[in-house]
Amino acid sequence: METRVENIESPEYAKIIVLRLVTDKGNSIRVDVPLRLLDEAGIRIEKDDLINIEIKRELVDMDSWDIVYSCKAYMEREGRTLISCGGLQVSLDSSLIDTRPGERVYIYIKQGIRKKD
Repeated sequence: METRVENIESPEYAKIIVLRLVTDKGNSIRVDVPLRLLDEAGIRIEKDDLINIEIKRELVDMDSWDIVYSCKAYMEREGRTLISCGGLQVSLDSSLIDTRPGERVYIYIKQGIRKKD
């Protein structure tokens, strides 16, 4: 699904950025991404950029994605599904995924169209 980068946070306590994404239907997704991983993938993400993100139960077609996380859903709370990807956190509107706590999911991320400068 195509999302737009609504906000980017850079916490002082970790070498990550927190992407706050929104779909065209207004659903929200929060994704922690290590700075080192962005550097290795050659990606620079800015506010209003488009990001393609898919959440699947199986590991497939990794070559066509910039980043692939292997994760476990661990909690549903207040209409949000919380997912851990080796310590990195992802949260999203529960309507975007049909999973239960303890189930493995794969999150696929690819940089889309850059915002116009």
